[in-house]
Amino acid sequence: MSRLRSRHAKLTRKTAGKRPLIEQLHDAIHSRSIRATKTLEESRRRVRDLQSLFASLESITNPNVEGVVEVVGEIVKQAHTFSLSTDLSRALQTAIIDPTLKAYLPEAIGKLGRYYSTTSELVCAARHRDCRLFESIEVEPFQIPMPASISMSHWKVHAEIQLLFFYEVHPSQQRPRFICSSKSACYLCNLFFSLHGGFYVPRTHGRLYASWILPNWMNVPADRYGEFGRLSMLLKAIVDGSVLRASKSKRKKRYHFPNESVLLPLAPWSSSGISAQPSAQASISPIRSQSGSVHRYPVEGPFQYTALPLTPPSSPSQPDLIDDSDLESMCTPTPNHISLLTIEDKDLPYSQLISLTTPLLHLKLGTLSLTFDFLHVLTGYLFVAQIGDNTRLSRENHIIKLENIPTTAELKMDCSHDSNELTFRLWSAQRGLICISFAWEEATSDD
Repeated sequence: MSRLRSRHAKLTRKTAGKRPLIEQLHDAIHSRSIRATKTLEESRRRVRDLQSLFASLESITNPNVEGVVEVVGEIVKQAHTFSLSTDLSRALQTAIIDPTLKAYLPEAIGKLGRYYSTTSELVCAARHRDCRLFESIEVEPFQIPMPASISMSHWKVHAEIQLLFFYEVHPSQQRPRFICSSKSACYLCNLFFSLHGGFYVPRTHGRLYASWILPNWMNVPADRYGEFGRLSMLLKAIVDGSVLRASKSKRKKRYHFPNESVLLPLAPWSSSGISAQPSAQASISPIRSQSGSVHRYPVEGPFQYTALPLTPPSSPSQPDLIDDSDLESMCTPTPNHISLLTIEDKDLPYSQLISLTTPLLHLKLGTLSLTFDFLHVLTGYLFVAQIGDNTRLSRENHIIKLENIPTTAELKMDCSHDSNELTFRLWSAQRGLICISFAWEEATSDD
């Protein structure tokens, strides 16, 4: 109803004051500025049939009465047939009409007809011998709680995030590889999925929504609270860093809103591939968010262990809504992304610029073994050296004996309030003193 801009649809900011889609199509294709041809006349006849159906829909006083679904279904079916038989973009090329309609109408009619083709694809897939997912389908309503401290009217939890949290709330449920809605993922959804690492999203249109919010995760198992706290903090750090860089940029660029939903190609379901005898098991594989480079799927049947990247692959190219060329590489690691970098004696003195793409750093010096994971700082600089090296050190630094480092709790160290550098020295009888210094450029938390 909303795509048709029917009077029965809920009025929104996008549809308020705009003419119904079928009426716009009728007036555009009947423009006298278009040279009449036999093919065009046939297209105009189809549009008149569409307009007649739409008029029947609008004349219905109660949209809940029997027969409305049939009328809407016939409109969708005829829109699909029209899209296949008519090159609307070419037909409107010479038309003297609003220029925006030349791009909008072919896309809008195509999306309307896609409801029919998508339904047909699902039916064909359900009958196909190789697609066993449809043998066992459950439809379950799911309401994600919103944080109690915010207004319900303004903030929105996007559909992809709700689906992600459904599987977090129900960890025993078999998980799909992909999560997506009828539209491409927005910038923040794509970023959060990339950081989460448990699912793939097919694509992103890259738009940033000010009303986007994460839901309340109190229903998620308690052992996941820390991980979601880390993800939230990392998400904020990336966005804050991008906003800061954009605000400092001398080049101010205005970006147009992207196309949020796309038309995908039809699936190649051949009639010879349809089987009347369905198989006994659905072909769906879960994907777990866990450490390690191999995800093991505890499912029955002839499934094999599958090597997967820790994070989803980079999404297809997207329109630039903000200046995020460097940010894109931060939040979407490639499948061969290095997850651990080892530092040994031969590498000292060692220095490293730190960013969100910096892998875990493993310091291995004889029996001394430390792993550095940088979660709270967007950018910084790490320096590691043996005290015997010709190295200038800060006056104020901590000396820590290795035997005093706790193994079951965190060891917290503070720096002076106005300093952006923390330096400490590790001491052992075998190694002597190892100096480790870290200076950050942007602090993103109070730790």
